[in-house]
Amino acid sequence: MASAQASGALVRRRAVQTPMTLLRLALAYGPGGLSLRETSAWAEGVGVARLSDVALLKRLQRAAGWLGGLVGELLAERAQLAREASAPGRWLRLIDGTVVGGPGGRTQWRLHLTFDLSRHCLAHVELTDRHGAEKLERAPVERGEIRVGDRCYARPEGLLYMIRGGGDFVLRLGVRSLKLLQADGRPFGLPTFLRRAAKDGIAETTVLVGHGRRGKSWQPFPVRLIAVRKPPGAAASSRRAARRASQRQGNRISRQTLNAANYLLLVTSLDGATYPAAMVIAIYRLRWQVELLAKRLKSLLHIDRLPAKQTQLARCWLYAHLLLALLVEDITQEFLDSPPSGPRHRAARPFAVAPHQAPPPPRTRSHSHPRRTQQSAAPRRTSPLSSVRSAPTPNALSPPTVKLANMGESRDPSINQRVVRPNGSRLSPG
Repeated sequence: MASAQASGALVRRRAVQTPMTLLRLALAYGPGGLSLRETSAWAEGVGVARLSDVALLKRLQRAAGWLGGLVGELLAERAQLAREASAPGRWLRLIDGTVVGGPGGRTQWRLHLTFDLSRHCLAHVELTDRHGAEKLERAPVERGEIRVGDRCYARPEGLLYMIRGGGDFVLRLGVRSLKLLQADGRPFGLPTFLRRAAKDGIAETTVLVGHGRRGKSWQPFPVRLIAVRKPPGAAASSRRAARRASQRQGNRISRQTLNAANYLLLVTSLDGATYPAAMVIAIYRLRWQVELLAKRLKSLLHIDRLPAKQTQLARCWLYAHLLLALLVEDITQEFLDSPPSGPRHRAARPFAVAPHQAPPPPRTRSHSHPRRTQQSAAPRRTSPLSSVRSAPTPNALSPPTVKLANMGESRDPSINQRVVRPNGSRLSPG
């Protein structure tokens, strides 16, 4: 009640008396998939509240900030529980951003997701408009974490933010994402480095990250640069994508960009003695888990079907979906953390092999004449009703035809062929 009143969501409690009622209305309009008019009718029908769709619109607009605060409180509680339960060590956090388009196909909102892989749940989420850039500074740094992201997160300010906060990063690198320098301050030669990766399959070196923005004061810091040659199919797909991106921008693609598309470039602050290059590559390959999280939000909770055009109403709709997603994850954690119950049985091996059985006798192909007599013919195996052979024809007036397996032709069953009933029994002609 105090948080709802402080945020201005329950200033006037005429039709909506309690925060629970307001939360039910927001969930019915958001994840419930109802329109404003349908939500108003549903609320009056079940006795939740009695208000018009216009009054509901104003209520939900004022409740956007309150719902955002509830999402923040749940995430803060998760972070506190994670700090208390986690042992000293390292854990992975995967970051990504997904776009939510409004009515008419216009891009309006962007969700910045941080996925905790150790607990398999959201650790941080931020909602911005379409101009909100994807950067490492969106989520606070936890000491000991390893943050994994795509090439759009490779910015010098973000890398320094992670290092100063006590965390590490494994990020994909674009050709022009960072200004790379050698140990003496000269520009780093990327083509020479890639030729070494082409020869050995994988290459690693230490470079310095420069700032390169209008001559601001900047102290370069060292990072590890890893290059892995892609398989031929993946390399060809990357080259096609690079050409399409260059065509959309109206630029002519450079030879260096086209050559770099054949490699996976990674930059990391992890220690080379503890985390060799192969382990860094394996860590980055786990990034697809956060992409699956975004797909679940869109395919299961339908968060991509934003019906609201007004800013505050859209924020209320999105925060209601995020609130439901967090509650579902909490319930899932209870199932994952609960020990097995009941009598203890012998655990089956994950790749248990079925007991050995004698192989069936080999089927011999009969070379007898196709027009065998009914007494000497073996009973044929009938097909299910859902198969093509026994399915009724579109024309209900014409008799069905039965496909002869031994002759490869169709005949009218009313003439001289046996008819298969739906229950599998046979009816002899005549």
